[in-house]
Amino acid sequence: MTWGTDRIIRNGLIACMLLTAGFSQELYAQGNVSQWVKAYIGGKGKDQKAFSSLMQHNPSADVVKEVAAYVKDTNNTTFEYAVFLVKKIEKRVTDKQARTSLVRSLLDCALKQDAQLSKSALRAMTIFEKTCFTDGIKEDIRLIAAHYPSGRQEAMLLLGYVGESGDISYLNGLGRYTSLSKQDKYYRQLALARLNDGDAVQELCAQIKEKKLNDEVVMNIVPDLIYTRNKKIFDLLVQEILNDTPNCLSANNDSQQLILCAYRIMEQLSGKIVGFPVQTDRSGEIAGDYAAALEQARKWIVSTKLEYSINTNYY
Repeated sequence: MTWGTDRIIRNGLIACMLLTAGFSQELYAQGNVSQWVKAYIGGKGKDQKAFSSLMQHNPSADVVKEVAAYVKDTNNTTFEYAVFLVKKIEKRVTDKQARTSLVRSLLDCALKQDAQLSKSALRAMTIFEKTCFTDGIKEDIRLIAAHYPSGRQEAMLLLGYVGESGDISYLNGLGRYTSLSKQDKYYRQLALARLNDGDAVQELCAQIKEKKLNDEVVMNIVPDLIYTRNKKIFDLLVQEILNDTPNCLSANNDSQQLILCAYRIMEQLSGKIVGFPVQTDRSGEIAGDYAAALEQARKWIVSTKLEYSINTNYY
């Protein structure tokens, strides 16, 4: 009799525990978006349940709103995972106003006077289209370029991307009232070229012509030149596809044989020029046969006679 009573009590306890656990999970699933944001960002990414709930929550506009509120709250001190969260939800957010709010949140992080946070937030802003940058956002980017040494280079490049013709004189004038390092001046030059400043473009073109194309140049300098989206600079890069001198390392680490630098240039030009025939895979390498891709690219160069358009809508 006692054994039977114990069994009934035990089964009742188990049922109660299961019910409580299920109820708890349901509460978490239906929980407050603000609490999830605080738990995930404030907990430095440790609360994966909160993260999972945020990723699954619809509408995503709720998450955008709470991220903005968290970043603006002066009581909060941890923002690294706010940047990470924005990058994760960005693709799910299609509303222009909401996307602009994400850019604003990133910029507010960049203004927190934390060097690493400023850099990562400004870099994250590059995934957004130009239309997400309001006049107020642009003005704060100028502020960072002028007064925040830790984020200056990233801010100047962003200004080159979203700025206007008036920003040419602004960037040129930076050195008059703030000290610029050699690297700062290089990034300013890139930003000015993106804004189609004649002097900056001419200087970069002269530097390209002086350099011997090799692996170091292709991997470290060509990406910077691609950023400029400048026709004169792109013409010089496109013409290098016709160069038959093997002077770059193969992607195969087991091979010491040099390959044409044209392959690496084609990979970086893919998607940047409208109608450029070379496609790349997710890793950024040429999709399909390399020799066939080279032949296609060279035929395209001959047929277009360097008359082409550059996609400038993205960073």
